[in-house]
Amino acid sequence: MRGPRVAAAAALVLALLVAAHGVVDRVGRSASSAGTVTVFASWTGWEARAFEAVLAEFTEDTGIDVEYQGTTAQREVLMSQVRSGSPPDVAILSSPGELAEYAGRGEAFPLDEALGEQRSAYDAPWLAPVAGGTETYWVPVKIDLKSVVWYDPARHPEPADVAALAGDGDSWCVGMGSDATSGWPGTDWVEDLLLQTAGPDAYEAWATGAPGSWTTPEMAAAWRGVAEVLTGRGSDRATESLTRDHGPASRELFADPPGCALDHQSSFIRAEYGAAAPGGGVPPGAFLPSSSVLPGTAGEQRGWEVAGDFAGMFRDTPQARRLVGYLASAEAQRLWAGAMPDDMPSPMFANARVGEDVYAGDAAGAEIARILRGPGPHCLDASDAMPPPVRDAFQHAVLRLLAEPTEPPDELLADLERVSATVTEDGAAWPSSVCG
Repeated sequence: MRGPRVAAAAALVLALLVAAHGVVDRVGRSASSAGTVTVFASWTGWEARAFEAVLAEFTEDTGIDVEYQGTTAQREVLMSQVRSGSPPDVAILSSPGELAEYAGRGEAFPLDEALGEQRSAYDAPWLAPVAGGTETYWVPVKIDLKSVVWYDPARHPEPADVAALAGDGDSWCVGMGSDATSGWPGTDWVEDLLLQTAGPDAYEAWATGAPGSWTTPEMAAAWRGVAEVLTGRGSDRATESLTRDHGPASRELFADPPGCALDHQSSFIRAEYGAAAPGGGVPPGAFLPSSSVLPGTAGEQRGWEVAGDFAGMFRDTPQARRLVGYLASAEAQRLWAGAMPDDMPSPMFANARVGEDVYAGDAAGAEIARILRGPGPHCLDASDAMPPPVRDAFQHAVLRLLAEPTEPPDELLADLERVSATVTEDGAAWPSSVCG
């Protein structure tokens, strides 16, 4: 039994970690442990509790204790841990570009042995190797669909009428704020417009570092398109978005009174809508393919932009390999769906062995899952796949575009081309492919 001084010290350490925007927990302590594995991710609060339920089952089955750390300052904390020689065994990041960076420095390890036969449950583009290699360094433990526009069918019961709202910038729910990663909602706009207007081949060339891909006419048109949509009918939505966080901006869709009518946002945004949406959750038919709403796309869905939370291994131990294999399994992902709070939607999963029954009672979620598993191409979020210096410059450039939306984007794109060329010359790792 712990003495009072030890317990007080432990409580103080936990309080300090929580104050630093992190949560550390030991999941499923066992009397006879088969070792310990540490896992690091961005989830806190109810998201952390759902994930910890999955980890507890792992401990129950294997006897391996799990120490979980969740923090919103994920990149900074992980970089510090790796540089100090004390990385977690497993880290879950939204950026395969970051995992490629660690792999290029020998700080992350291949997952091929850990995944084993489970590789066959994942279609392209989820397990693409780093360019020039053949080994897998990441696997998605949950995924999202980005090429959609959300609306409130209670206000707009005819989907055919929704596109008519798109020309008014005030119709859009837009916020660029996201702490250290502010600007990523704007990169989603650019990426989706490029995918729908220039097609998946041009998108993949750009996202995998092809020289000159930042300065093509198609790229410039996508950037101008974002500015034109958000300034439509004289709207100030572009500049207003710079001082708004993305979550509160999206919640305006179902506010009373509503502050917007259209939300070009990833499927994870359903957790922000929550019980505010009609029927206690996002109802069926509450989203449309982006090509049917975004101007300039001619109504043709040429691909689906997707994203994920990817597990990478930073210590090659039997416990780490076993945890990665477990998190990639249909069993773990079904448990995850069942561990979600009743008022929150299930995550989406790339593992083809996770049946649609996990989305029972969630018509919108089931439809998203069908799109994610259906005909492609499906293309990874380009900025997530890029080397971090390019991604960061991209996010910053989008903020500059929205600050001066009437200015041509040529100078911004030339700057990004130079950043891309420089990091490539310095040996940065790019993905071998992003579409499949």
